Amino acid sequence: MNSSQSVGNDRPDQLRRRLARGGMAGTVLLGSLISRPVLGNGSGPPYDCTISGQLSGNMSPRTGDGIACNSLGKSPAQWITSVWPSGVTKGSMPTATVSPFPHPFPGLGTYFNLVLGFATSFTYDTNGSVVYSTVNDRQATLLQVLQSPNADPLFNFAREAIAALLNAIHGNVGPAAYPLTQAEVVAMYNAVHRNSTDLFVVNTSISWNRGQVETYFRSLRAV
Repeated sequence: MNSSQSVGNDRPDQLRRRLARGGMAGTVLLGSLISRPVLGNGSGPPYDCTISGQLSGNMSPRTGDGIACNSLGKSPAQWITSVWPSGVTKGSMPTATVSPFPHPFPGLGTYFNLVLGFATSFTYDTNGSVVYSTVNDRQATLLQVLQSPNADPLFNFAREAIAALLNAIHGNVGPAAYPLTQAEVVAMYNAVHRNSTDLFVVNTSISWNRGQVETYFRSLRAV
């Protein structure tokens, strides 16, 4: 069983314990993740799948109980073959992978860097390979990052963040609303993408590192 399967199939209390192991220090605070009310008319996300639900330990019945968290979003692989939500252009891959440079795109997609809020993170080199770089030059598209074969943790996390972003922009991929907004996904990615030791501050007593943020993203999508 791979890591995405083990996370996606976790019982809510098991996932809650895994995510609650964060420290108390950090640099980014997004209070709305905790304070935002969950809609009670069936249109909101299942409470157990929200960050506040994962942290609270409150197992009282709520609207949406019984819906699997990993049914709320599509995986990175699924988004490669799916129609993307309005406002985001999938485009296509370059038609050449070697010089001359730049490589032609028959349909240029949305860039990863800055366009939707993500910090500058990915470019591509003269061989057409996507590389992690904080220099905003030769920008890679979201599709290029999704389809990159690079298995480095920085790439794995970026692919999960892209899937989470597309799920958030779509809003209703699964049987209930996705529990994160575009702004929340972007804030979580930007806080921890550079180093595994960086922290995203969930509230005044809980912070998550990159691995914990990725665990949460993975818990909200199909395996």
